[in-house]
This record gives sequence, structure tokens and C-alpha cells, in this order.
Amino acid sequence: MHSWKKKLVVSQLALACTLAITSQANATTNDISGTTYNTFHHYNDATYADDVYYDGYVGWNNYATDSYYNGDIYPVINNARVNGVISTYYLDDGVTTNTNANSLTIKNSTIHGMITSACLEGTDCVNRDTGYVYDRLALTVDNSTIDDNYEHYTYNGTYTDGTADTHVVDVYGMGTAITLDQEVDLSIVNNSHVAGITLTQGYEWEDIDDNTVSTGVNSSEVFNNTINVVDSTVTSGSLSDEGTSGWFGNTNNASDYSGSYTADDIAIAAIAHPYADNAMQTTVNLSNSTLMGDVVFSSNFDENFFPNGADSYRDTDADRDTNGWDGTDRMDVTLNNGSKWVGAAMSVHMTDTGTDADGDGVFEYTVDTNGDGILDATSPDGVYDSYAVGTEATATLIDIAANSLWPLSTVGVDNIYTDYSEYNHIVGNEVYQSGLFNVTLNTGSQWDTTKTSLIDTLSINSGSVVNVADSTLVSDTIGLTGGSALNINEDGHVAT
Repeated sequence: MHSWKKKLVVSQLALACTLAITSQANATTNDISGTTYNTFHHYNDATYADDVYYDGYVGWNNYATDSYYNGDIYPVINNARVNGVISTYYLDDGVTTNTNANSLTIKNSTIHGMITSACLEGTDCVNRDTGYVYDRLALTVDNSTIDDNYEHYTYNGTYTDGTADTHVVDVYGMGTAITLDQEVDLSIVNNSHVAGITLTQGYEWEDIDDNTVSTGVNSSEVFNNTINVVDSTVTSGSLSDEGTSGWFGNTNNASDYSGSYTADDIAIAAIAHPYADNAMQTTVNLSNSTLMGDVVFSSNFDENFFPNGADSYRDTDADRDTNGWDGTDRMDVTLNNGSKWVGAAMSVHMTDTGTDADGDGVFEYTVDTNGDGILDATSPDGVYDSYAVGTEATATLIDIAANSLWPLSTVGVDNIYTDYSEYNHIVGNEVYQSGLFNVTLNTGSQWDTTKTSLIDTLSINSGSVVNVADSTLVSDTIGLTGGSALNINEDGHVAT
């Protein structure tokens, strides 16, 4: 089985509940513009069993013509308030006769909650053709707010006998204001406010075998995302229940920025799938806009890449003669026209830290390290469950070229025919990284760094300013042009 099918755990992005979908009876009734709409409802009547039902799927008005589902919400929302979670899961079902645009427009509206591409029925999601995943989403947020502050749906009533009829559905851990696992062209314009953007790599174009065999064919496809923010604000979102703490009776907001190392401080996250065969590349452009929060870029080598080398079919010896295939992930953030960013730029990669067989977040001991018959350490279980600093990188460059520098330098490869310990001595700084994170500031823009930022290229142009105070910035290269400035203030540290 192709290892893409292996389980992947990414923070708290999975919703651990099952909900029932209720369908629209009339295809012309799903335009919610000008109304207040709730995506969760409680029913207990002759038609519906006692439960919480979800009515938040967007879809067009031609059910049974070229779609499986009409959807609950027409995908052009104007002057509305939506409480809960909107899902694009059935917006384009992949049917070959479907001529609907895979697009969702939010205008002059407030989404008290979030937009996701996930299905909210757990394992009961059906009737969507595989072609769906290759049709990118066009999502426009125009003069609107998506606040990521809808934490739960609760219902507290009574049965006819007077006993309590109570239900709760927790959604705070599903993601941030916009959480998608499909390719997207995202436009946030006209004084809009979005509390967090989380993009993951939900599908791939599979390689054929790998390049250790003559039948191998490398897929050149790339999983692309674009985010354009104009005259608007993107803040951090939240994966925590913000209602559990407060100040003088006021609870926290998803958009609050604490300045600590927490997932709740992330404004934009792009997380490449470690089992994918393709690169994930995300471009973020801000114009006259504000970014308040951290930008996190997670990159691992593609599946058919061999960081330590592998022996191919090209010759008859057993020597390692190939690195395999890797499409380079990218995160390119550009600030234009006086845009301002406060936050950190974090490069990370996923790791398989240990075994959590029961999914309780605690690693079990699986290894006896000292031979005393008692398990005293955990071991990898094939599930990526944590993150480490920096993208993945290798200094073993066989048939792939270096694309970056490594701050901690690189060491030699041990030679069994010498007494000298090559592995314990520095030989250079060039590596091939699984991904590159570049930041550019133009036309009077400003970045105030926080925490620790690790990027590849920083370009400061045309009167722009980067201020480093009480934080650390590490970049392979830093360039300044046109009256720009890099200010290193108290307790600020810059390395290049």
C-alpha cells in the first residue's frame, strides 16, 4: 500500500465527532444572504432522532443536474451573519458533468466561526468523486470578518418527562478561521478581518515507483496556494477553548497574540504532507495590510527522496548513487505598500517522536534500552506527531544540488578506510533543504520580529524596515536596498 495512506496527526485539526447531514428539500432556498444563519441545530421530532445536526455545507442550486448535493448554503453570501462552521467539502463533487465554479464568496458579512474544507460526518462522508481534489478553490472574503471565536454548539433542553436533554459539540480544535486541505486562491480585501489561515496538503499526484528502478516516473505537479490580502487584517487564530479563562469576566479572543510559543499565536500556517510526492508552495502577498501573528512553514522531504542516498538501477554495484526525487516546498511572504507584520517566521518539519497507540497524547514505552526486561523508552510508530525546528535538510548531495545554507554547518561523511573521524568535523555549510522560506518587504513596509525567526532569504527594499528587539532572526542572506533599514534593538539578535 502506498504510504500516503498512513495515518497523519497534525495538531488538533481533526474533529472527533460525528454529525448527521440534513439536506435541503428545495434547491432555491439555500441563499442565506441578508439573514442570520446557524450551521448547527438540535432536532428531536417525528422526522429526526434526538441529536445535533449539521447544516453548513455550501453548494450550488442545481442539485441532481450535475452535483451529488445541493448543499445547505448558496456559495455567494452577502450581508449575512453565520454562526458556526461553513464547509466546502461538497462544493465541487468532482463529477465530470459538473460545470459549477469551485468558488465561495463572503461579502459584507460576519462569520462567527470558521470555514473548512473538511467533512463533518467523520467516516460517513460519501458520494464525492476523486476528481474533486484536483479542482482548486477560489475563496473571496470582501469587507467581512471571520473571527474563529465559535467554540461550541450547546443545547440544553428537556424531554417531555422533564429530564434533561443536553448536547454539546466542540469545534474550537478544528482549526483557525480558514482551514483548508485543498489548493486555494484566497483573496482577503476591503477592510476584512480573518483570524488565522491554516493550509495543509490534502492530496497528491503520485509518482510511479521511484528512481532506484528503471520504471520510475517523477510527478512534476505542485500543490499551489496563493493568499492575497489588500487593505485588510489577518491575525492569529486559535486551537484552544478560549472560554476557559478570562479577565474581569471577559474571555480571550482567537485573535489575541500572547508572544509565547503556542499554536494559538499562528496567523498563517502552511503544512506540507510528509508522505506526499509533490511540493507544496504557498505565496502570500499583503498590500496596505496588517499581519498580526506568526507564520509557520512546515516542510519534509517528499516520499521518494533519499536524504542519505540510495543505490539505483544505473549500475551493478551497491554504492549509493542517487538522492531520489524531491519537489522543493516554498513559503514566500511579501509585504507591499506600507503593510505591517508583527510576529515570527518559523521554519519547522514534522517528526515521528514516539508511540501513542491509544491516542491520548501520551507516548507509551515500547523499547527496553538496557536489557533489564523493562520497557523504558518510546519509539517511532509511523505517525508524525510533533514538530522540530528547521525544514528537513541533507548535506549528502549525490545527484541533487544545494539550495541553502545550514546555520549549524555540515559535517563530513565517515570513510571506513581512514582513521580520521570525518563525521565529527565541520566541512561546510551547504545543504539541500526540503523547503525554502523567503520574506520580502517593499514600499515602506515594516516587520517587527518576535520570538525566533528562521528563514532563507530576507529582502528589505524601498524604505522598508525590519525591527529586531527581544527576539532572534536567522537568515541565510539579508539584502537591503533603496533606503531600507534593519534595526537591531535591545535584546535583538541577527545572524546570517
